[in-house]
Amino acid sequence: MKQKALFKELPFPSFRSEAYRHTPLHRFMKALSESSLAQDKGERYSSGRPGFFPKMQNTYSVLPATYELGYDGAPQVGLRLFSTLAEKEREIVKSYVEHPYSSAQDPFVALNGAAMQEGIWLDIPPHTVVKTPIYLHHILGTSSRGLVHPYLLVTVGEKANVTLLETVSGTQKLWVNGVKKIFLEKEGLLAHYELHTEGGSVQRYMGHVAVTQKKKSDYTHHMIAAEGETVRHTLGVLLKEAESQAALYGLYTAKGQQHFEHHVEVNHEAPHTRSHTFYRGTAEEQALGLFYGNIGVAPQAQQTEAQQLHNGWILSSGARIYAHPSLAIGADQVKCTHGATLQKVDEEALNYLRMRGISSSEAGKMMMHAFLAKGVDHIGHLPTRAYVMKKMSIPSRSGGRS
Repeated sequence: MKQKALFKELPFPSFRSEAYRHTPLHRFMKALSESSLAQDKGERYSSGRPGFFPKMQNTYSVLPATYELGYDGAPQVGLRLFSTLAEKEREIVKSYVEHPYSSAQDPFVALNGAAMQEGIWLDIPPHTVVKTPIYLHHILGTSSRGLVHPYLLVTVGEKANVTLLETVSGTQKLWVNGVKKIFLEKEGLLAHYELHTEGGSVQRYMGHVAVTQKKKSDYTHHMIAAEGETVRHTLGVLLKEAESQAALYGLYTAKGQQHFEHHVEVNHEAPHTRSHTFYRGTAEEQALGLFYGNIGVAPQAQQTEAQQLHNGWILSSGARIYAHPSLAIGADQVKCTHGATLQKVDEEALNYLRMRGISSSEAGKMMMHAFLAKGVDHIGHLPTRAYVMKKMSIPSRSGGRS
């Protein structure tokens, strides 16, 4: 009820809203009017192993519309629906869901809370090391219309260690308005991959991820976008306790009329915390790529180290990339940097390659692949790195981080 009231109170964003200044809201309006606050019913699928990573063992098939779960994986990992929890567990989940750190004042987060009829809790117990990555595949019905509001809660216990891979597939008619809340306890470690790289990806995706970290926890996030008409992704990380750290990476290739938008905010609230934000992307034809980044350092967060960088490359005269990195520093003993680079096709380099018998088209591809390859080096899970390189047609090469 609180979320429905909040949604009604918050003004619907427009191009006058700084956070939504470049967001093509008109692409979502039809879906919103069709769905109102109703949960889309979708289609039912039999559970099974999705084909993107066919050799992976820890595989969940998740249907946000019907909340039917299929799982083949580690028994010590808990994936449960909110509605199936015991009363004591519901109270635990409620404390997480109502945690104040999130984009709570975002009308679409409020819309998710108002319309949500069910949620999923992925719980990694303390001291649990899940050696095989968990693959969470969100499946939406091919005949679904309107708006779907999936909600995912991830809790990583003290000294637990897990890698989570996520993909989403569904119909072009859908708008997915997803919310994810992630909590890392002391010395918890999570490597998190969100992949929008398949031809069957949902065409209109709006995702909101809020991460809260306790002492000495370690969160790594990779956002990979190559498919979908419109992808708007918001990532907020709260380094709440000392010596916690976060490494946030983004890689995108926008083409045609695609619109890829990334909002990243890191808040340092404790001393001796570290964050590194590196995003890289290309835009060609009439595509648009956007990056909004902000690093906030509280007065008590002394000895903070933070870096933020976006590298963009425009491949066509009709394409656009905007980058807005920013800092808000309240402490004096910190090391914080931010920046952005934007480049276009280097004609001199193209001519150099043409003189050696390489066509203009092939020369351009070689230069683009070299640019994107630097963004793949940070992908620590080698099968995922190989998969992303294949989807983005990046030739394999030696080197890079393992």
